[in-house]
Amino acid sequence: MYDGTGPVSVSASSGLSFTPGDTLTVTWQSGSACMGYFIFEPIYCGTDALGDTQYIVNNNPGSSGTVEPSYYVDPATYPIYLGELVGVFADSSGDIVGTPFAIGDSLSFTIPSGATQLLLGVNDDIYSDNQGSYTMSINERAGSSVPEPATSCEMLAGILLIGVPLLRRRKTQE
Repeated sequence: MYDGTGPVSVSASSGLSFTPGDTLTVTWQSGSACMGYFIFEPIYCGTDALGDTQYIVNNNPGSSGTVEPSYYVDPATYPIYLGELVGVFADSSGDIVGTPFAIGDSLSFTIPSGATQLLLGVNDDIYSDNQGSYTMSINERAGSSVPEPATSCEMLAGILLIGVPLLRRRKTQE
């Protein structure tokens, strides 16, 4: 686990149809994580993908002085915690589609047009001292008005608390 390591990618190759307009639901199943160490003891530990609820990050810089992924998330969704599971959609080139968002323990959202993958990581600014993992389940439901059975993909790869360099990109001025 080193800074600059890419996020976990979920796409059609993960066993989902990954169709724009479909609804994805990401839900924490197990695992916990710590976002640092102090004198060989883990600190900033959460019990699930919501992260350390005692440490609100929002748009504040981290201890390294750089921003964390929550800096790019819509402030209307704050608070966002240290170590919380975050995501962003991207196209096949890895360019961001839409706005990054906090997922925490569970969130349902619609796959936007142009997206071919969902990138998942943790809200942190120093990844080299992280420890632990989250196991998440991801279910996809067709976006049509006719109910269809959900397609399920159990993400056993776990979110290994790796860097989220794509979430660090600054928003372009419109």
